[in-house]
Amino acid sequence: MAYPTTLALIAALWSGPARTKSIALWSALGGAIAALGPLVAGFLLQRFHWGSVFVITLPLAVVVGAAILGINFAAVPGRGRLALLLFAIAIIGAVLFILRQRRARSPLYDLKVAKRRIFWVAALAGIIVFGSLMGAMFIGQQYLQNVLGYSTFEAGAAIIPAAYSWCWWHRNQLGW
Repeated sequence: MAYPTTLALIAALWSGPARTKSIALWSALGGAIAALGPLVAGFLLQRFHWGSVFVITLPLAVVVGAAILGINFAAVPGRGRLALLLFAIAIIGAVLFILRQRRARSPLYDLKVAKRRIFWVAALAGIIVFGSLMGAMFIGQQYLQNVLGYSTFEAGAAIIPAAYSWCWWHRNQLGW
């Protein structure tokens, strides 16, 4: 569900050959991540400690995880200092990322894009939709493992047909 939002953002921000290249990259990465993410995570979970899945996205996990844990601990009595520490880690990580991107010759993310209003409309909508999608995927994985008895690898592999159908739909809709 987040994919249409990001595609709309690409269409709004770029035109001509740049739009074509952006859509091609968007499609390739989206299909690959949708297919390989759960499979790689399932593989890691069967062979290593559950925290091994975070090694893949460690920098992002530190910032996002600290923010999420800070929110969770903020409501727990006696955990106010821990919540503040976690929020500080998230803020420092975000600030370091922004400073790095401003100074980089070829930044990972061009911060000038975020100055456009259309970016924020799509970004906020995307956060809401993508958050809902990830919540549904989390619950789906729990159902496959805890109710149907799938292993972590089998549950990851069970997601592959959904990724294939996503790629098939986009190929037919966009004439690829």
